[in-house]
Amino acid sequence: MGFPIACAGMLLLAGCASRSANPPATDAPSAPFLACAERTLHVPEEACADLPAGFGYSPDVALEWGDKAAAGVGKVPLYFGRLMCPDGTSAEGQRTGTTGSRVRSTSPPSKMPFTSDIIDRWEVSCGAETAVIYTNMYRCGRPCVPAPFRLLPAAAAEAVFASLEFQRDGAMDEALAYARDAAAAYPASEQVQARVVTVLRRMGRDTEAMVQASDGLRVVPNSILLRMLLAFSLDSLGELEFAAEVVDDVLERVPDSDRDYRPYALCRRGLIARELGDHENARKFMQEACAIGDDACCDH
Repeated sequence: MGFPIACAGMLLLAGCASRSANPPATDAPSAPFLACAERTLHVPEEACADLPAGFGYSPDVALEWGDKAAAGVGKVPLYFGRLMCPDGTSAEGQRTGTTGSRVRSTSPPSKMPFTSDIIDRWEVSCGAETAVIYTNMYRCGRPCVPAPFRLLPAAAAEAVFASLEFQRDGAMDEALAYARDAAAAYPASEQVQARVVTVLRRMGRDTEAMVQASDGLRVVPNSILLRMLLAFSLDSLGELEFAAEVVDDVLERVPDSDRDYRPYALCRRGLIARELGDHENARKFMQEACAIGDDACCDH
């Protein structure tokens, strides 16, 4: 068998490239992407591609988001509200204690006065499921979220925060423009869809808000928040029967133990029943709402 033509004439000089004594150097492994979590931090997908086993679910591989992304008392939004459940609904956590880790972290310190790696334990609910995750606010490590949670991308988050700021300043046209930018950047988010609906309602554009809430439920079908916003819009438009059906759906979906949506939904259902002339059920709904914490309904 003859040598390849391209190689034959070079044997006496340097040999074939395939037999070179100096093979091309391979790229050295890149250093992990380390940063404190921020409101609009862009986290490249590749930065979270090789996370250690159990990332976030053990004190020994705690989430090192820094001192601001997981902080507060009671039920709070995590990662500046960017943490999402697998279905796109917003994830909130409640700190339930502290612990330590057998592994001393080597990640850069956050701005917290550093004494030791104190690990916070959080319970995070997604619908009927609750996950326990661990965070270390004294370190700024890999700003990733544990699977199967998702992180609202930076472009959508930046547009959401801009929309909120313009709304606070009363610049509603700009607030709506940024809310729609967020929805265009990442539609499969309860927070993003609700932002658009909320701005439209604040502008008195309830028909558009109703359509937006309905469209949002097609991409985030488990959202209780979007259902409540849909009910508000229907109520404002005088579509009381449809509004009652939506609130009834909410009450079927949330457990009796829920204190985030159930008291408010019961009160709203009572107000709708009263508008429909169903005073007996209106009183029943309102009394139940008052009993479990909706003080506003106690006055009706």
